[in-house]
Amino acid sequence: MLLLISVLFGTQALCSWATSPAARELPSVLLSPTCHDAAVEEAADLALRQINADRTEGYILSLYRIFSVREHPQVTPGISSDLI
Repeated sequence: MLLLISVLFGTQALCSWATSPAARELPSVLLSPTCHDAAVEEAADLALRQINADRTEGYILSLYRIFSVREHPQVTPGISSDLI
């Protein structure tokens, strides 16, 4: 019984020293342009104009600040952007 306990503790000690291989950093699918980029501001302006064009009543939306931008490469021509 003492031998079994010694083997189990020894196995745990050896396994605790083992390390996993270093993870490779995968390239990001999302690109991060700056929030002050002219293309980002134009995309935000276009989106707001399209949203406001459909509004028949209520408030007209306006851009106050762009906090974050992510671009998604598209299969079809063009770029899809998430503006926050």
